[in-house]
Amino acid sequence: MRSKTWTLNAISLCLLPLLTAGCLSDNLLSDHPDTPTGPIEIRMKSYIADNTMGTRADDVKGIIKEGTAFNVSFARANEGSSGYSDASFSLVNSTGTVSSSGSPYNLTFNPAIYYQTTKSKKTKLIGWHPAGGTLSDGKVTFSTALDGETDVMATSLVEGCQDKTITSVIFDHLLTQISVKVYAADDATKGLWGGIKSIKVKGKGQSYTLTLPATSANAGTKITTVGFTGSDNLPLVQKDPSNNTEIQQGNSAYGESNPLALGSNDSKTLAGYAMFAPVTGADSKIELIVETKDGGTQTVDVNAPTNTVDGSSTTGFLAGYSYVVTLKFSSAGIAPTVSVTGWKTGTDPGEVTV
Repeated sequence: MRSKTWTLNAISLCLLPLLTAGCLSDNLLSDHPDTPTGPIEIRMKSYIADNTMGTRADDVKGIIKEGTAFNVSFARANEGSSGYSDASFSLVNSTGTVSSSGSPYNLTFNPAIYYQTTKSKKTKLIGWHPAGGTLSDGKVTFSTALDGETDVMATSLVEGCQDKTITSVIFDHLLTQISVKVYAADDATKGLWGGIKSIKVKGKGQSYTLTLPATSANAGTKITTVGFTGSDNLPLVQKDPSNNTEIQQGNSAYGESNPLALGSNDSKTLAGYAMFAPVTGADSKIELIVETKDGGTQTVDVNAPTNTVDGSSTTGFLAGYSYVVTLKFSSAGIAPTVSVTGWKTGTDPGEVTV
């Protein structure tokens, strides 16, 4: 059976600079002279393109929609007398915050940051989401592992100066996203399995590190290396990705003592969602560990679909793509169906019987 398809649109955060009076020192300043020859503060506007659905970060979990404030971090490198040959990235000692009011939304830094004092001297910036991480030797390491609910995004390298301010920056998704729906072939099958206690993505509760481009790289260069380590299982976030409300069985969250009832072919039941490291390759797959009330624990192989990327076919659960995995329970076992539902668009590989 093919699953009902629904769409998750990409979060593209395009940050447009606001020109203000003034100019900078090489470092961050908390205030500046209010004169026509003073520092030029790096101030940006932010909007979320196609923002009907997306993902939150930091202590704000779930879906980013209009009116949601969230934080980002940036690193910078300043051009010197020999260009960027002697430059290294340093963590901007400010937190960038996208406001919850206005459209487009303000992205501000606290304390403020500025372009270099010499008008022609350039500064390169690169940002990521969620905010935080430790920057060392061009790598940003995070102390917490993926929780399935927090998006990880990064910008391309951008460059600007007083004479040519930064015009825009876009955050790209670095994770893949799935949501899982469950249903039984008939009422007798529902009784056979007895409902869902939990579903986990095998080995995807990982830690991650971002490797920044070299300071000498051209503007527009993206983070191409994301290191994922660890093999803990990742539980589904037991919430509806459209509004981040808790999925309940009866009047409480489902789980060990309150299994989630299986839906029907006409009314499939949402079991939750998760974001995790992409999986690519001709034989790529993910494994779901499905614990049921009466049918024990089953490991289900979900083979990756073929996606059309820039006109070419690529197999995998890709970064920036969202998928619906539908699990059909029958007396013979569990059969998964995968639908590519965007952030970006792909094709359905069809149903596979386990």
